[in-house]
Amino acid sequence: MVQEEKNDDPLFKFIEKNHNLLTAIGVFGGLTALFTRVTNGEILVFLSFLMFLFLSWELYTRFPKWKKIESIKLFIFRILIVVIVIGIVIYLSYYYFAYFILSLFYLAFTCTVGMVGTEPDSLPLPQPDGR
Repeated sequence: MVQEEKNDDPLFKFIEKNHNLLTAIGVFGGLTALFTRVTNGEILVFLSFLMFLFLSWELYTRFPKWKKIESIKLFIFRILIVVIVIGIVIYLSYYYFAYFILSLFYLAFTCTVGMVGTEPDSLPLPQPDGR
């Protein structure tokens, strides 16, 4: 009978705990790279890149605080993740700058309209009795 070896490495534990999130980040990163090759696929690039950023931020918040990192391997892994995400942001922003700025404006506008429109008394609408 083969006995499973327990691995107490903090990096191993972190990856085991967050492997689904890491997989999703890889999928959306791959989709973003694929969509950069699609003709007129800027909206797809933007949406998949936005999901990539949201998932990367979620992963970043799951790392232990800087002072509480127990392993040099986990410390280096965290730094590499940050460098890779920043590199992808710079690369895509360089090639799609105008489109991203316009898309961010539309996204902010849509979110603002959505937030204002869902609050019951947010807009002073005229009452049916003339008040």
